[in-house]
Amino acid sequence: MKLHYIWCCLLLFLPGCRYVRWGKDVLHQAQTEFTYDALKQDYIRSLRIYDQFTTLALFDVLWLSDEVRTLYSKEHASRYGYTQERYTTFLRQQLAENDHEIVFYIFAAVPHAHDVLLTDELTPWTMYLNVHGVSYEPKSLKVIDLPPVYQVFFGRRYAIFKTAYLVTFAAKTIEEKPILTQATNSLSLCFHTVGKEDECVIWEIASPGRAEPRCVDNPDVLAYDM
Repeated sequence: MKLHYIWCCLLLFLPGCRYVRWGKDVLHQAQTEFTYDALKQDYIRSLRIYDQFTTLALFDVLWLSDEVRTLYSKEHASRYGYTQERYTTFLRQQLAENDHEIVFYIFAAVPHAHDVLLTDELTPWTMYLNVHGVSYEPKSLKVIDLPPVYQVFFGRRYAIFKTAYLVTFAAKTIEEKPILTQATNSLSLCFHTVGKEDECVIWEIASPGRAEPRCVDNPDVLAYDM
């Protein structure tokens, strides 16, 4: 009996950290290569629209600026083991898309409308781009399966009760003039529904196609460090 009591006491006073260290040594611990906090702060905008106690709409928007496409290209290249040459080609293709379109990924939920899709003809919500006080309607809007890398970019905003959309706007006016120019200091994506004031999310721009950078010059935060 005494022996049993002694063994129990010894077990109680053994340092718990031994088990933690053993677990870390024996079991593989996943390492986080890249935190997207800076990207979320600079490029993801969120709207929560209410009518008293009723939730009208939830919108989380990511603008695919040059920097966002660059970060995506680095992560994509890392996932598939691209060589420097292949990565460079892929990055150029990504950046070239911004010469033709202004693109946003949107996570949306419209519970007051029984989650009618934004692409539905009966949707209560429409959207438009506003630059220099001029509004532009979408070139296309479609429901998508968000690529895994962009799911990570959205972080906790990514939720199964929201629908993912890809919305594109022409990068040039009908006169073939660029919408985003050296003089552009901000752009807004606005959401409209009947009976309510338009709600907009805004990106401040330091230079054409880029929001104010916070992580572009730090190689430690890039998943694919060339």
